[in-house]
Amino acid sequence: MLLATLVLGTAVALRTGVTASNADVIGTLHASVGPDFNISLVGDDGLAVKQLTAGTYVVSVNDLGTAHNFHLTGLGVDLSTSVENTEQVDWTVTLADAHAYEFHCDRHPGTLNGTFNVGDVPPAPPPVLAPPSAPGLTVGKTTSGSSSSSTSGSTSAATVSKFLGTITATVSKTGTITFTKSGKKVSSLKQGSYTLSITDLSSREDFTMRQLSGAQSHETFTTSTFVGKKSTTITLAAGQWKVFSSGRESQTSLAFRVTT
Repeated sequence: MLLATLVLGTAVALRTGVTASNADVIGTLHASVGPDFNISLVGDDGLAVKQLTAGTYVVSVNDLGTAHNFHLTGLGVDLSTSVENTEQVDWTVTLADAHAYEFHCDRHPGTLNGTFNVGDVPPAPPPVLAPPSAPGLTVGKTTSGSSSSSTSGSTSAATVSKFLGTITATVSKTGTITFTKSGKKVSSLKQGSYTLSITDLSSREDFTMRQLSGAQSHETFTTSTFVGKKSTTITLAAGQWKVFSSGRESQTSLAFRVTT
């Protein structure tokens, strides 16, 4: 009976992730993804996690999808389940003060995602239109067919960040958005100044960029009736971001991260 009790106690400790070495765990976060198109992270009260105290937590993951996974990232944390298999696992994580964390499905990061803050996260400055950082660029220049026109935009009085290259965005005729840099899908960028080159082929969708953490900035670069090309220079601050068409945000959004 003593041996059975010891074995049972060990099994419970392994499942909960709370052992003598991490008895200072603050609480448990409950993560879920699948089997349908859904993902969540809630506390013991069943409410979505938006703000936490810094410290150690157990993340109890219930991965029910064979086409989805649960991936948690942030300072000191980068843990994920398998995309192809269902899985139940507990992670013991230490969340740093004054930082934002993000969770998503690796196969559908643009639509299955969420963020939360730990401690007092300082707001990030909003994106601003900046003076062109390379020859031949005009702020707010819009090209439609063979004609072109200039639109006015605000500029930052602060020193322009280092120019880091060109980001290419395309909105297809059917509303599908691609967001690339050097021919590769954008998942992470360094904070700084970029040329944003947009080709919008849809007469029903727009191209919008939103900051999900920090100041939660929002900028619409093309309207739903605009068809053509637009090139401008933007400065991105560190944080979680996404691009999308505002009319079909959940179906078109693509998420990416801007790091320092």
